[in-house]
Amino acid sequence: MICKMASKADVLDVVVASTVQKDMAIMIEDEKALRETVRKLGVIDSERMDFELLPDDERQCVKCKTTCFMSAISCSCKPGLLVCLHHVKELCSCPPYKYKLRYRYTLDDLYPMMNALKLRAESYNEWALNVNEALEAKINKKKSLVSFKALIEESEMKKFPDNDLLRHLRLVTQDAEKCASVAQQLLNGKRQTRYRSGGGKSQNQLTVNELRQFVTQLYALPCVLSQTPLLKDLLNRVEDFQQHSQKLLSEETPSAAELQDLLDVSFEFDVELPQLAEMRIRLEQARWLEEVQQACLDPSSLTLDDMSVS
Repeated sequence: MICKMASKADVLDVVVASTVQKDMAIMIEDEKALRETVRKLGVIDSERMDFELLPDDERQCVKCKTTCFMSAISCSCKPGLLVCLHHVKELCSCPPYKYKLRYRYTLDDLYPMMNALKLRAESYNEWALNVNEALEAKINKKKSLVSFKALIEESEMKKFPDNDLLRHLRLVTQDAEKCASVAQQLLNGKRQTRYRSGGGKSQNQLTVNELRQFVTQLYALPCVLSQTPLLKDLLNRVEDFQQHSQKLLSEETPSAAELQDLLDVSFEFDVELPQLAEMRIRLEQARWLEEVQQACLDPSSLTLDDMSVS
């Protein structure tokens, strides 16, 4: 059974592979010692035998009734009878040099099988170590979202167990993918109509505070998104816009050109900016004031219509 499982090491459950590998190491050492013992007794002839092809009752040790698979001893004086290597002296009275060692595998066959089990178990241990390191990495050592997906793909390809670690990896990766999608939508940003009717908030716009919280959430993810620094730059530009607009609106007579420049900058942001409505009003006022000031330079051209605010 151990050898049968070892022959399928690449698809064996990793926990089972680890257990079988340990059992096989013990089995090989025992088999090696037994074969050395019968060699020292004088058994020199040997032949490979496919024990699994024989009915169980034809491959039993005549002494202990153990079903032989790895090896057995036979003698030409008693065709069809076998003893296990523990009971060589119980077979017959012939001298041992007339015996024949029947074996299923050479020791050279067994070691690669055991190593395959070891590699199977170690591949999972290495994968689990990589997953834990990725999930617990500090900010400057975080892996990319692509790396997280690659770890999931590796687990599927190698048929690793669907345990808590893998489920957690899937959950955080799914969360990161959703964040990446939202971040990309914000970066793509639907262009706003320059003077949108009512100047109100579009249905899917975030507030500046919501954008700030979302950027914080991106940095808190266990993996790095390519959109994170770009969105942080967007937030910086929005906050810079807010500072400039607040300063400009606090002035008694802000410049129409500066107001227009800021409004032009605002079209780059798919974010709710409450000050836009006031900025538009102040822009119209500033333009009217500049027109009046210009007209005052030529009083003869000044009319009542010029002095009224539309």
